[in-house]
Amino acid sequence: MFDIDLSPVINIVVMLLAGLLSAVGAWALAAVRRKFDIDAQSQLGQVMDQALNRGLDYAVQRARALGVAHAKVPISNELLATAATYVIGAVPRTMQQLGVSERDIVDKLTARLREHPAIDETKTVADSSPAPARAG
Repeated sequence: MFDIDLSPVINIVVMLLAGLLSAVGAWALAAVRRKFDIDAQSQLGQVMDQALNRGLDYAVQRARALGVAHAKVPISNELLATAATYVIGAVPRTMQQLGVSERDIVDKLTARLREHPAIDETKTVADSSPAPARAG
């Protein structure tokens, strides 16, 4: 009978399997990292979206409070400035993580302002409070 020493072949097979497992593990780890990064970006986007909406709502409420005697308050740069100041103060880290500048915030607010439910077709802030009841 012949004795065959397979130890060199076994060593090579073990090293190849170890390398293959390392590559598969690295790929899986990268896939998980991408998934969590996408989730984190999505969550940051949601935070930014909420801040933009709240900023506009705050600016509209403030405009209505300042124009109590008028049914409508014209939209001005002050309305955008109020909303932008709110957003920039509320989510500075989110802005930094998303790479969003103050100018980007103003642009996003301007676009959303046109579609805000409190803005009517004449581009004014409509007073949605009920009309006071008349006496007599």
